[in-house]
Amino acid sequence: MIKAPAPWGTAKHPVKFRIPTADNLVPIRLDIEIDGLKHRDAFLWNPSDPDSEVVVFAKRTVKDLKLPPAFVTQIVQSIQAQLGDFRSYEGQDMYAGEKIVPIK
Repeated sequence: MIKAPAPWGTAKHPVKFRIPTADNLVPIRLDIEIDGLKHRDAFLWNPSDPDSEVVVFAKRTVKDLKLPPAFVTQIVQSIQAQLGDFRSYEGQDMYAGEKIVPIK
């Protein structure tokens, strides 16, 4: 009788967390309120893209949506904090609690 291999994401086979790459985008959520104006957004950020500068993105967003300039700083801080949080897990073992099947 052949024994099936242990599922990935378990204690014996943890899934290694990777630094974001083109294949590993960072989920970003913005929920900012300034002087009664709200800006909410969710998107995937590609930190590997040389054109993805947080400050430039924030300024374009504020300009395109005609938001007050005060939103630039808040958007930048929020994105940078989320990218930092995401990167802090690099190399750590992550356990999914469920069976993870590699796609071939």
